[in-house]
Amino acid sequence: MRRTIREVIVWVGVFVTLSGITAFAETPSGVSPSGSKADSEVAVVMNTCPTFSWSKVSGAEGYVIEVYEAVEEGLSHDEMVTVSEPVISKGVGSALSWTPSGSECLKDGVRYVWFIGARKAEGGTLNAESGTQNVEPVWSEGKVFEVNLLSDAEAVDAVKETISSYLTNEWRSTESYTEMKKEIKKEITGSDTVSSQGLISITGNEGDSKYNTYYGNGAGASLVTTSCTTNDCATANAFFGFASGNYTEGGDLNTFIGDFAGFKNTSGDNNTFLGYGAGYTNQTGSSNVFIGFKAGYNETGSNKLYIDNSDTSSPLIYGDFTDGSEKVKINGDFEVTGALAFTGAGTPGNGKVLTSDASGNATWQTPTDNDTLGGLSCTNGQVAKWNGSAWECANDTDNDTTYSAGSGLNLTGTTFSVDTTTIQSRVSGSCSAGSSISAINEDGSVSCEVDSVNGETGDSGYNVYFGENTGTNLGSTGRYNTFFGYGAGHNVQYVNNTFIGYMAGYNVQSSHNTFVGYVAGHKVSDGFNNTFLGEKSGASTTTASYNTFVGTKSGYQNDTGSKNVFIGYSAGYSNASGEMNLFVGNSAGFTNEGSGNVFIGYQAGYNETGSNKLYIDNSDTSNPLIYGEFDNDLLKVNGEGGNSAKILVENVAAPTVAGDIGMFQLKNHSTSNKIVRFSIAGGGKEWTFDMDPVNDRFRISKVGTGQVEFRVEGNGDAHFLGNSYAVQHINTSSRDVKEGFEAVDLEGLLEKVAELPVMSWRYKWEAEGVRHIGPVAEDFKEVTGLGDGVHISTIDAEGVTIASVKALYERVKELKAEGENLKEENKKKKKKVSSLEAENKEIRAENQKILEENHELKEKVASLEAELHEKIAALERQ
Repeated sequence: MRRTIREVIVWVGVFVTLSGITAFAETPSGVSPSGSKADSEVAVVMNTCPTFSWSKVSGAEGYVIEVYEAVEEGLSHDEMVTVSEPVISKGVGSALSWTPSGSECLKDGVRYVWFIGARKAEGGTLNAESGTQNVEPVWSEGKVFEVNLLSDAEAVDAVKETISSYLTNEWRSTESYTEMKKEIKKEITGSDTVSSQGLISITGNEGDSKYNTYYGNGAGASLVTTSCTTNDCATANAFFGFASGNYTEGGDLNTFIGDFAGFKNTSGDNNTFLGYGAGYTNQTGSSNVFIGFKAGYNETGSNKLYIDNSDTSSPLIYGDFTDGSEKVKINGDFEVTGALAFTGAGTPGNGKVLTSDASGNATWQTPTDNDTLGGLSCTNGQVAKWNGSAWECANDTDNDTTYSAGSGLNLTGTTFSVDTTTIQSRVSGSCSAGSSISAINEDGSVSCEVDSVNGETGDSGYNVYFGENTGTNLGSTGRYNTFFGYGAGHNVQYVNNTFIGYMAGYNVQSSHNTFVGYVAGHKVSDGFNNTFLGEKSGASTTTASYNTFVGTKSGYQNDTGSKNVFIGYSAGYSNASGEMNLFVGNSAGFTNEGSGNVFIGYQAGYNETGSNKLYIDNSDTSNPLIYGEFDNDLLKVNGEGGNSAKILVENVAAPTVAGDIGMFQLKNHSTSNKIVRFSIAGGGKEWTFDMDPVNDRFRISKVGTGQVEFRVEGNGDAHFLGNSYAVQHINTSSRDVKEGFEAVDLEGLLEKVAELPVMSWRYKWEAEGVRHIGPVAEDFKEVTGLGDGVHISTIDAEGVTIASVKALYERVKELKAEGENLKEENKKKKKKVSSLEAENKEIRAENQKILEENHELKEKVASLEAELHEKIAALERQ
């Protein structure tokens, strides 16, 4: 009934008001995806779980989203429900956007149309189109889109081509700029709806009418989904980076650059956050400046300055912009290479000094005279004296005014001079290019020596080191070491180490190590006989020894595990304490923490966490081409098409002993051939297969029987000692492989087959009770001329059978023809009999009639006789 009312109302084409219930003043409108059939536009989304968003409808207390496959052009919602079922139909409460997940996600390569419906709670709108209250929402027009999972390269190429086109045309005006944005947006999403401000994002959001610019997936996400009026929206913000300004709804004039920069900001204004996670936690604070990786990460206040490369609350440079409380704090050494001027700390002047008060605030002050120390004002003849805790004025009791020359000085009268025997004179000599001064002689001349590679002279321990802070602690025990790079071998005190690269082997205090690469072996302390080659190779190793790591980040988290070989980028990345592993290949054994493993190939054993495993493959599969377990002596080969072969070898100490379990062996069987032998538990359960070089045969035999159960001849013949079982046997019988064709006397063959003896029998090796029926090969050859008198070929037996059947078929045809002739003759005779029967019936009827007439005559004669007798009697009586 509801459908009928709706159709009537739609036909009339108006909305009505019933029982004083008013309709919505507006209908909802889908915002994204935003293609339209009417405009021949189809939005393209590169995600099977796209976010749907729509406009807010005044008075609506809930929304319903329905998605259909676009089976027909330009259908309204009412028309769509009559021709198709929705693939998604979901109430989403009062939200203005919704993202499907899991089984709700859509299919790639399919075109869809979606509708958003608005409805009120109990007592709300009666929609004339739906004709019911609180059931049917007011529906938007359909928005068409297509799911197309473009590759990253395809998406980038599309944007590059569009941008290149506009750059080639030398666009300059705002109109051209907007057109370019529309073209790029349409190329990616299928919709060219963009604002007049801000750049669009390939994977994130775009600018809006409030002069906001946000670039990056999740950047300014709340600005996109929040419905706002002219006065309560965020204005003139610039967000660049993944999830930057993600929660911002009302803040103005903010600049966030970097992934997660200003992530939780909701209403803060005038903030500038530069760096990954800068100002991450700040929600309502304003007028902050945070610069650096996670700078000001936990700061929630306002008017603050943070410059650092971490989330510390004590940054290298801290500041406060608050009026009247402005300050800058430097948490570290402060070095000035030029002039340093202080303003706002009193009035500067010639000869003034900066003096700190109790709070640490410095001001320009005129210094006191030389008699004043610590605020003292000593009288004539007094001196300042330290009493152990403070300065005080004291009388000069001894009035001693004499003085003497110290070490390195000479005193003549009241004149001091330098003792040249102790303090060297002014340098007057020089060294040639490539040499440096090693000593300054008393007369000012110099002694020179050839420069070492880092400006040092080396030592008698045959060490060579190049770079700042290299080999700093070699001392007298360090020998035969070679260090190149800042901090390389900084703590080494022992022998035979080679470290090349920034901080390579920085902490090593052992011997016989070779580290090449940025921070390679950086943390090694007591480990020895290690070889690390590649950036950050063995970067976490401390005490492990006998390791060989080759490749960037190979053995990156290795700490104490020894005797490992990791070759390839990130090979053995997570193995901290495992030992005796061999990983070869990019990311081979990436997550493994076990020991005794062998992984070979790209990402081989990537997810294997155990020990004593063998993986040989070129992927991170858990079912490698070759898999093994060293502790179980197990080897598994996964072949093509899912076939699997498993080789298990046990009891290898005595592989030839009868009854060994699971034995698999190769052994010399004779002087000219090899044998492969299998067995299971228990004696007498052993089999072999080998080659017979004399007769060119392949044989399978049961050990101990002296018989060959199966053999294949060199010509392809196969022989079974026992029965052969199969669903079907198929013989090659093509004309292409046959010759010498001759006709067969079918009738003669049938006569011979009739003479062929057929008996019941069993093979000599078969058990009592087993019976077969058939001829013997000798009789078969004698009768048919086929076979060798020992065997009967199935194809010969079948051929004879078919020929006999054909001969019988011809006989049956002849008999059938004779039968047809007899049937025809019988039919004619039956027809003649029927005619005779009819004639006989007529005669019988005629005879019956004569009999009846004769009976009547008899009765008449009798009547006449009686009448005559009466008349005679009457006459006699007369």
